[in-house]
This record gives sequence, structure tokens and C-alpha cells, in this order.
Amino acid sequence: MTTKSVAIKRYDIVVVGGGIAGIAIAELLTRKTSWKILVLDQAEKLGEGASGKLEGWFHTGALYSGSEDAQTFLNCINAVEDLINLYSSHFGDRCNFGLKEHTPAVFVPSVRPQEEGWFGDQPVFYLLPSDGSPDIKISKLRSETVLWRMQRERALARLDGVFGGRHNWLVAGRCSAPVPDWIEKCEETTGSLLESNEVLEGFCQSHDRTFGVEPSRYDIVRSCDVQMDPVRIMRDLVASALTNGVEFETGASVEAFGMNSGQTGRLESVRYRNRHGRFIHATAHLFIFAVGAGFEQLSRLVTIRPRVSVHKSYMVIAHPALTNINFARMSPKARFHFNHLRMDGTGTSGLMEYSILADSGYAGGAADSSEFTGGTDLLLHSAQSYFGADFLYARQLHAYECLKTEFIGQTDDERRYSYWIDLDEALGCLSVLPGKFSFFPTVALQTYMKVRQQMERFGSHERSPSSKASRIEPSDKIKAAATELVADHYPYRLLSSVGKS
Repeated sequence: MTTKSVAIKRYDIVVVGGGIAGIAIAELLTRKTSWKILVLDQAEKLGEGASGKLEGWFHTGALYSGSEDAQTFLNCINAVEDLINLYSSHFGDRCNFGLKEHTPAVFVPSVRPQEEGWFGDQPVFYLLPSDGSPDIKISKLRSETVLWRMQRERALARLDGVFGGRHNWLVAGRCSAPVPDWIEKCEETTGSLLESNEVLEGFCQSHDRTFGVEPSRYDIVRSCDVQMDPVRIMRDLVASALTNGVEFETGASVEAFGMNSGQTGRLESVRYRNRHGRFIHATAHLFIFAVGAGFEQLSRLVTIRPRVSVHKSYMVIAHPALTNINFARMSPKARFHFNHLRMDGTGTSGLMEYSILADSGYAGGAADSSEFTGGTDLLLHSAQSYFGADFLYARQLHAYECLKTEFIGQTDDERRYSYWIDLDEALGCLSVLPGKFSFFPTVALQTYMKVRQQMERFGSHERSPSSKASRIEPSDKIKAAATELVADHYPYRLLSSVGKS
């Protein structure tokens, strides 16, 4: 019998999961406290899962503005507030989402053009069809048409009220989102966000003709949603975390968790094998699980209660990009949902621009290849209706699937996009899901607030106001380490690998 050699290390907090949730939580915790933090991820690089496969679309709420239940819309605009207050000043020009003066002394969120910023300055335009569109004409029920009109007017009123200059986002020197009661009173629109765009109008006409109807009128809404660079965001967060002492272990295989043998029954250690095959025994006061689709696997090692479901969505990438314009179609019919986002990917192969096409389609975690094929076909049909078959197939096209881990709603069909933070005080752990990448500022802040309460028993480790205000710029060595730790955007990797082959 051989005896394994195990290195023992002590931490205050261990974060299991190296996607955007785990990275953002670790970065904010170490920015605000002196706790010793370890982040574990089983992948060879951070952000290899859903965080690196998503479209790269920063949601400020427009997609959910027409919903009767406004909670996701509220969560999105609160995330904008947290982003500007917590990250824009700390990361300077890198986090280039801030406030601009809309009218004298009235400020609204806006992206500052910046070559290496987190966000692109090209907005996502929303296409809102009218009664003459195929979405409405194929409906057999008058009630669906009425409901769509209500949803459409609700979206226009909310967006106009929140982002059109009626709410001043600058209050006492800080960014402040409108409160729910104020939003619910937004029932009229001035049309300040409506725009005319010949290219988009041409796409809509082509789409309508594909379905055998005369071109109809569309409202084109300029939103605050923009393209973002998820990899650049994660690398900057990792560099900041490394500068403040966070340790990252990728390629780590969790073997077992240790429980307190006393009456408390709390988690107190984790044993894992690192990428070099060496066993590490790490003790900690608190564990944070931010593993997305890995909750089911994790629950076999430790008793946690993740009320989550895993869905698969399908995406198509086109290289070169189909258009420079980002747009999304709102519709009462899911089959007509369609998104186009242009990405400028930067990685080991240099700069590469490509389009990402998606819709609202999803399948259960056990989706098979036939569903993948069907989802891909639907996306291709939609893309053809806007861009034309010849224009589309002149591109290099690839399809891939992306896992989305979400709340379990009251029914199996109900989907929850909002973030989730569940504290198990008896076990000594938090389970966290970001919902969407766009929620990372709020997820990090809300997790920090819960962690601070739990860690008070172990003494205060809050950094002084002066130290929190000052930021140490990561060295070139640390920036290089962060670049190596975080995976390139998955579509970029896919296109790069095809080019090499």
C-alpha cells in the first residue's frame, strides 16, 4: 500500500468555479478585504465553459423591458448601476461604461469609445414588428395580437423612461438606477429612442418577403445594450485578483470535502489534485460554489441543494462578419426571435471579426444531436431571411452549443434568468449562479455582502477606505499570467483551429 503525499494549505475562502461568477467574486472580495482566497477550476483555463461561449452581449434590460414581470429588467438596470459604481472608476478606461450628460444636469448610462475597453460603442438595435409582420399575421388568435401590442408599448415606455433622459442616473456623485415604483409609472413614450436605419429596414423587408408578405413597418429602438469582450473583462479581473494575492488553480480535480467532526457539521477542507498530479489539502472558513452546470457533479461530493436546471442553446458563427450592426428581433412568436452580434475577437492568432447568431431556442440538458441539428437549421433559416442565402453561405459558418444554468421555476417550462445566491449557514457555503454574464457586478457585490456577514466571526479583514480607494496597477508579468490563465472566446478558438487545420 502506498501513502499519498499531501501538501496542506490554509485559506480564508475557497471558490470552486472559474467562470465569470467565481472570478468576479474573488476579485471583489480581495479588493475589499485582506482575506486569503483560492479559486479552483477543473478546466485547463478559466472561462472555458458558458462564460467563454456566450455571445458577448451586455444586457442593460431592453430584451426584458416588455415582460409583465419586470424583475429581470430591474436586475439588468441594477447591474448597470453596480458596474459603473464598482468598476468604472477602479478599472479606469478599461471599464468604459459610464454616465454621459443627456440634457443639462441629466445623465444616462453610455459607453465611452475606447480601443481596449470592455465594451464596444455600437448599440444593439431592437426590431419591434407591427401588425403587418409575419409574426402577427400567422396568429389565429386576436388575443395574441392584443398582448403583443401591450408588450411592445410597455417596452417602449420603460426604455424611454429609464434610458431616454427622464431619469437622472447621477445622484450625489454616484450612479443610481430608478426604483421599481418609478419604472412602473412609465406608461408613455416620447419616441426619443426610435431611429431610422436603412440597412436594418432592408433586412426587415427581406425577412417579410421570405414569408410571403408585403414589407411592413418596424419600430427600430436604439438600446443601451452593447457588444462586450468577455475575455478582456475576465483577464482584467484575474489580473486585479492576482495583484491582490488571489491564487488560481486550473486543471484541478476535486477529490473530497472534509466536514467538521463536531456538532456543527460544517465544511472545513477540500482535497484536490492539481494539474501536475500533486494532492493539496486546503482548509477554509467558507466555501463558495460557482460551478454553473457542474452543480450536479459537485452534489455527489458534498450535500448542497442547487435548485437549478441546465439547458442547451445553439449558436452559429459567421466569418467574416455579416454586418457591423448589432440587432435583436422582439416577437410574440419564439420562432421569429433572432439576434445578430458582431464581435472583434483578439487572441493568439491576432484580430478576428465574426458574427454570432442566436435565438431564444433551448433544449433540456439531455438534448441529443437531432435537437442540435434542428436548432442549427432554424438559425440558418432565420439568417437567410435577413441576409440572403448566397451572402450567408459565402461565409465560413460553424455551429456550437452553449450550456445555460438557470433557476428552476414553479413549472418545468418556466425559465429564470436572474442571478442566484443561496447561503447554507449550517454547511458553511454559498452556492452562486450569475444567470447572465451581465449580472457579474451585482453577483460579486451581493456575494461580498453575504460573505462579510459570515466571516465576521473570524475577525474583521476589511481594507481601510484609503487602501480601497487606491488601486495597484498589475505588472506586465501579472497581465501576462492573467492572459495565459483565461481561455480565448470559444468562437475565436473554433475559427482559429479551423484556420490552422
